[in-house]
Amino acid sequence: MGNGSRCPAFDAPSLRELESQERSEEAGVASTTSVNVKQAVPFLGVTNMEASLRFYVDGLGFKMKHWWIPNREEDKPDGRIRWCWLELGDAAIMLQEFLPERQPKETPGTGASVCFMCEDASKF
Repeated sequence: MGNGSRCPAFDAPSLRELESQERSEEAGVASTTSVNVKQAVPFLGVTNMEASLRFYVDGLGFKMKHWWIPNREEDKPDGRIRWCWLELGDAAIMLQEFLPERQPKETPGTGASVCFMCEDASKF
């Protein structure tokens, strides 16, 4: 990839474009997108919602704020939570259970990292 070209896999901005954007922001021209972003929330696909909730809620102390239990026939309702929004202080994550026929072929978590910043990690 040469100077000024885009990464073909991600259509990512070039270094030149990023530097130009940085200069514009330094001059007091803030982008609308950066002003509207309030929080970044990891959205994690899980293979076992019950085990994931035991880890995040029972183990780490997250609180479930929102959840979805499917009721439409095409969503294969079974009375279980399939998606949820969890919070702990200012941190939040979303979990969604894969349907068995839609589980990824890759090992779950491949290429993803979530870091929890805390006062004292030993208290976990």
